[in-house]
Amino acid sequence: MSSEMQEQAAVRLLKVIANAEYQVLPGFYAFEPMPKGLAQTRSEALACVRDGEFWSQLIPTCAPGAVKDLFKIFAFRFSPQFDATGFVGWLHSHLARTTGAASIVICGKDRRSGEFGHGRGNIFDYWGCPADHAGEVLAEVQSLIERGRRICKIPARSP
Repeated sequence: MSSEMQEQAAVRLLKVIANAEYQVLPGFYAFEPMPKGLAQTRSEALACVRDGEFWSQLIPTCAPGAVKDLFKIFAFRFSPQFDATGFVGWLHSHLARTTGAASIVICGKDRRSGEFGHGRGNIFDYWGCPADHAGEVLAEVQSLIERGRRICKIPARSP
């Protein structure tokens, strides 16, 4: 159990987000049912998830008006120089508190790195927020990145 204080953790995680690779995926995504399980996985699926015997896959959608639960997806790949432990909980609660939006998070192993070491740069996160909150959520994420860059004294990136 870490003796890190809440303010210390916030500063550490601002450094994590400032030094992570951040990407906003184009378009929108939705979960599609997979009645035949993994045999139906589409090549463009970001992830497949199972709830009991029910499988679904997160895929880009071309018909956003026809889908009820539509998500804007963004992703982080963490630098191994920074301890990302607690990042998911920190960002999830921060975004819920500041934007009122719920989010989904799918974590995985970064294939670019060797050994799996939780929180030390070999993981990536796909995040999804409801499409109707995308603008405010992405603006808040960008604000956190900029705050972290100021703490780390990293020059702002040009758009």
